[in-house]
Amino acid sequence: MIDYIYENYGLEYDSADASFQRSCVSGPYIKYLFKPGDVLVQGIGADRNGYMLKTWPRLNSLGEEGLKATGKDNRQSEWSLEVSSWSFNGSFKRINSRLTLSVDDSDKIEHAIKELNIRPIKYASREDVKTLQKRGEMFWKCRERHFVSYQERGRGDLHSASSSEERFMIDLKTFRDLHPEEEKNKFDENVSFSESFDKNAMAQERPPDPSFLYLLPQKIIGYNMRRRKWVKLNADWLSKVIWDKKAFQKLVLEQKTKDLIEALIVSQISAEKSTDLISGKGNGLILLLHGGPGTGKNLTAESVAEIAEKPLYRVTCGDIGLEPEEVEQYLNSVLGLGKIWSYVVLLDETNVFLEERSMSDVKRNALVSVFFCVYWNTTMES
Repeated sequence: MIDYIYENYGLEYDSADASFQRSCVSGPYIKYLFKPGDVLVQGIGADRNGYMLKTWPRLNSLGEEGLKATGKDNRQSEWSLEVSSWSFNGSFKRINSRLTLSVDDSDKIEHAIKELNIRPIKYASREDVKTLQKRGEMFWKCRERHFVSYQERGRGDLHSASSSEERFMIDLKTFRDLHPEEEKNKFDENVSFSESFDKNAMAQERPPDPSFLYLLPQKIIGYNMRRRKWVKLNADWLSKVIWDKKAFQKLVLEQKTKDLIEALIVSQISAEKSTDLISGKGNGLILLLHGGPGTGKNLTAESVAEIAEKPLYRVTCGDIGLEPEEVEQYLNSVLGLGKIWSYVVLLDETNVFLEERSMSDVKRNALVSVFFCVYWNTTMES
């Protein structure tokens, strides 16, 4: 059998191998370039994605419609590639889909394999491999709630943030709970699901399949802590948060005051329990920052979050509302999310809640009562 194959196809195989050793391929040898189980890279630059080839490539057309004006020998062949990749919506699911590769069919024209729109990863550039691997590692970290830094590397259409660094909470489980409708109509009819990771696999430090890291999507949903909304992010632009703990030391405050604040924060972090002596009135740490404009109240609150290595969620009285029902609903949502994400809440301009109560202003008294009934871990500024 082997002798028969080599006698009839040996020259073609040898010619294909010689081309592959030069990292080149011509149209007739495309069918030998891909094999089931190969990791493929599609796209270039910021649009690259990884896939696993499931079957041998299938030739769709060599038809006359592919002929070009330059001559009969210069025509296009179209190959279908059945592939799989992984999606992530709080859990990983394998997606089955189809890719199409069009190449010049002439045996007289060789193409650099790494320049094909779809190529095996072993012929891809180092940048391709590094980008997909880094993306996969970040996704694996984000399988659980993960706070990340985000910085665009060029103008895109993912969202309208500037090129400055932003911070996002990646928590797909919470997003799915808050927006169940987003799962509907997410994929087109050419996409199907075949399997997912179980809880044991998700609990491992590393993914069970080494090729998994190359097969993750380009986009992921995160919550912008500054803008307070969910947006789609480019996963390649995510990185570890670098906490600026030196900022606190630059505050123009008495060292005695800074030492006290830092001691309170460190104590709260280590204990993770209430400093409130009255049972039932909260389980967090309240700091009241009082002073005139420009005295560093905002910067102090921001520095506290950096020391604590926690996200900062900024709220103004305009966000809270004026009706007691609105206040209760808003604070419950903000502080409820804070309980999940363990962030520091900065309440800006809270004078209205701290003024002396008046027997004649029943509405305001109700507002203050609601406010103090729903607080948890909060940093207040007046």
